[in-house]
Amino acid sequence: MKKFLLSFTISLFFFLSYAQLNYTNRWYFGINAGLDFSSGSPVAITGPTQVDEGTATICDAQGNVVFYSDGTQIWNRNNQVMPNGSGIMGGAGSSQQAPLIIKSLSSPTQYYVFTIGDHIANINQFRYTIVDMCLDGGLGDVVSGQKNISIGTNYTERLVAVRKPNSNDLWLITNKMNSNTWNVFTFSAAGLNMTPLVSNVGPQCGNQIGWLKMNHAGTKLAHCTTFNPCRALILFDFDKSTGVISNPVTLNAANDFYGAEFSPNDSILYTTDVWYDNYIFQYHVSTGASYTVEFQPSSPNGYYQYGAIQLAPDGKIYTANNDSTFIGCISNPDVFGAGCNYVKHAVNLLPGTRCRFGLNVAYQNYVLDPDSLTDKFNDSLSCNIASFAAQLTSTYDSVKWNFG
Repeated sequence: MKKFLLSFTISLFFFLSYAQLNYTNRWYFGINAGLDFSSGSPVAITGPTQVDEGTATICDAQGNVVFYSDGTQIWNRNNQVMPNGSGIMGGAGSSQQAPLIIKSLSSPTQYYVFTIGDHIANINQFRYTIVDMCLDGGLGDVVSGQKNISIGTNYTERLVAVRKPNSNDLWLITNKMNSNTWNVFTFSAAGLNMTPLVSNVGPQCGNQIGWLKMNHAGTKLAHCTTFNPCRALILFDFDKSTGVISNPVTLNAANDFYGAEFSPNDSILYTTDVWYDNYIFQYHVSTGASYTVEFQPSSPNGYYQYGAIQLAPDGKIYTANNDSTFIGCISNPDVFGAGCNYVKHAVNLLPGTRCRFGLNVAYQNYVLDPDSLTDKFNDSLSCNIASFAAQLTSTYDSVKWNFG
């Protein structure tokens, strides 16, 4: 009788490719609402979120959910809160651009979840939390000791990232409350450098409400603000080689701006006005010319406040309509004027779900990357999650194991 001692390691394999930008294929937002872009067009789905503003979902190269967060909790792909995924200090579901999920540049199984608390719940604390997808049997969990790491205080709810030229490294950009101080952090394989580059530029428009958006080329930064004394839409130049912010140009100083998004070719900036009479505007980036895409006056019948506005994997731009059961869509976002074709009731959400002010918060280069590098991440990676030995006490021509 022959005995064979066999040793096994069970591994989970993930395959990554930047040829397909499917990392934002799934959105969860609002009150149990969501959209799935895997088929090429948005399909309404449900989820566990109960939030007013920012959420973030990260998918793999095939568009499958890895995990998602509302800034207070982190859910795995099975829609379960990760074992250590509660108590994330990103505001009470009401921080505009937090969380922001960025893949680690040193560990192929880890992700950084950046959060900025809202102006009421967490006193504008800028923090990060690290998730490792090799924990909890491959479903992922927050790394012990790497939760709610403080970066600083007195920040607005604005946060964007952009990749440095000819590099995998990123800039993370935010601004300080009630000031014209901009902090630009370096994110690299060494992690986050907590000493930022500082630009003091533009008016004192560091109030709380309003998005920050980078164009896809990483050269223009749109800053939305609301409420007097600084109601404005301001466009800055950004030098993605040096991290310097400069040359503020005020496009509008009369409306309460909330959301912002650039068209795929970066020629047009879209914004939403949120509080009183509600607008969706276009601004031509080169000329400053404006066009009113949609207007609805404040009224009790059929009135919805416009909120976040976000480019999707299908190349269209979608708008949040607060407390509605539908999502709006700009079908031809590179076209200036009426030809952009805004459809207010573009996607009906599922019964029992509804939109609030927020949509999916995404790192722009995960949506559209004009400077794609081939060496961003390994083509494949694995998590060794269990090992065991088995002894066979008879002879066999072959052995097949099913690990379920």
